[in-house]
Amino acid sequence: ILKTVIAIGMSSFAVQMLGSLVQIVGNRQLVALGGNLAVSAMTIIQSVLMFTIMPVIGVAQGAQPIIGYNYGAGNYARVRKAYFAAVGLASVISVSIATFVALKTPLVASFFSNDAEQIALATVGMRKSFLLLPAAGFVVISSHYYQNIGRSFVSLTLTVLRQALFLIPLYFILSHFWGLDGFFYSMPVSDALSLVLAVILITIELRSLRRKSEEKNLSTASPNTDQYSAQSEG
Repeated sequence: ILKTVIAIGMSSFAVQMLGSLVQIVGNRQLVALGGNLAVSAMTIIQSVLMFTIMPVIGVAQGAQPIIGYNYGAGNYARVRKAYFAAVGLASVISVSIATFVALKTPLVASFFSNDAEQIALATVGMRKSFLLLPAAGFVVISSHYYQNIGRSFVSLTLTVLRQALFLIPLYFILSHFWGLDGFFYSMPVSDALSLVLAVILITIELRSLRRKSEEKNLSTASPNTDQYSAQSEG
């Protein structure tokens, strides 16, 4: 049991550790690109991102017991239903927040600073960094889904790829060619790569769930069919 608990918790642990690593690497790159002003602007961007993602994570955690219980009980149809419901709700939240931030970016940035230069740079950075924020609902729910069913390795892989193997190299590659703008675009590019991977993995998983559900329905129906045939012969 302890081994399972540790395995499932590794994904959350990785999120925290990689978040710190990304922040350290990102800040060093920002200092080289734009000095303390760029670091301050990115701090605002990260703060806004945290507030936008928190409701989505709340949906993922709310769906966790439903998905986990029904998966363990073999009720795969209900697992699919719970997953789609969670994705739908999380997507509505992420799209709504992303739309508000896109329309009121300077206002949102002003919640975290009174400095005009910081607000101006944070506004530019948010509009570039948050291009794929509407897809956050799908990616977060899909990543948590694998954690919910005990397949922590897949959840951990999605987390590591997005926050480390994709994002950190992109910081250096894109900023080398496009400077600070390239740094800001690193986030949506990383999100796009993670989104493609998540779509592929979850599509395979949902097909597997549908197949398991159909097989279970057939196995449940077979005894009833045999019993009916026996009664007819009698």
